[in-house]
Amino acid sequence: MIIFRNDIQKGGKDYEEVAERLLRLINQNEPRMVYFLVRTWKEQESSLTYKELREAIEGGAVTEGMMDKWRQSYSKLVADVMLPNWVSAIESAHDQFRERSNGLYDPGYDTMMKWTREHAANWVVDITKDQRLAINGLIQRATQLEFQTSDALARAIRPTIGLYPGQATANFNYYQRVRDTLLENNPNMRVRTAEKRAKDAAIKYGAKQHRYRAQMIARTEIAAAYNNSEHEAVKQAIKDRIMLPTTEKTWLDAGDNRRCEICKGLNGTSLPIGQLFTCGFQVPPAHPHCRCVVIYVEK
Repeated sequence: MIIFRNDIQKGGKDYEEVAERLLRLINQNEPRMVYFLVRTWKEQESSLTYKELREAIEGGAVTEGMMDKWRQSYSKLVADVMLPNWVSAIESAHDQFRERSNGLYDPGYDTMMKWTREHAANWVVDITKDQRLAINGLIQRATQLEFQTSDALARAIRPTIGLYPGQATANFNYYQRVRDTLLENNPNMRVRTAEKRAKDAAIKYGAKQHRYRAQMIARTEIAAAYNNSEHEAVKQAIKDRIMLPTTEKTWLDAGDNRRCEICKGLNGTSLPIGQLFTCGFQVPPAHPHCRCVVIYVEK
């Protein structure tokens, strides 16, 4: 939120409104983003055949064909879902300038759209890379454990498509624990039966993991688009002499009991526009799930 000099002279602004503005934006856009993220991972899982997984397992790593499928899938997700939500956050961040100028001034919109395109490309690369690391890690670990067959490993890996490496490892460990416990407690049970039950249990566990990851991505991406676009808008407004060059930025956390130590430590810190906060960033988010914002005050 931007606190213009004449706003201060009139008695200031309610700082609680600043954090609530971002939270409203997250609450409005998060459900749709979560739905489509989870659906994308489900489609990736369904489209990945056991034959492709066996080829990856026997070759010791994810194949280029699998990578191409994932890149195409995420590119479509960006175009259909992520981009509209980034733009929505940008529009919300620029509202104050438009309201103040009766729609005649919209700073940094072209710059922010450039940031959005670059961010989209990097996001596809990063999420695909995480997916490859997760699956390759499971393949290598299973080889060390002398997993029974490629088919069994393929059934264990499939529910982890879309999870980041730590989640994928947790899901694999869960699958293996359920499978081994069933065989230990039921000496007459067939291995294939134990594997099927373990796979079903891992799928249910994976559904919860996918939803958690989708929520993390949605919240973090909305906060990143909002805070970065507002930051660029203020910088442009200073260049255009709409705002004073002495404007400062102040970090503000979400103000509830879900704050982490990083954000509580940054809360209230004021800096000149061009300086980095101690977390190493110009603006929030400082970490995944971060719901912090920045106040810009004309001095």
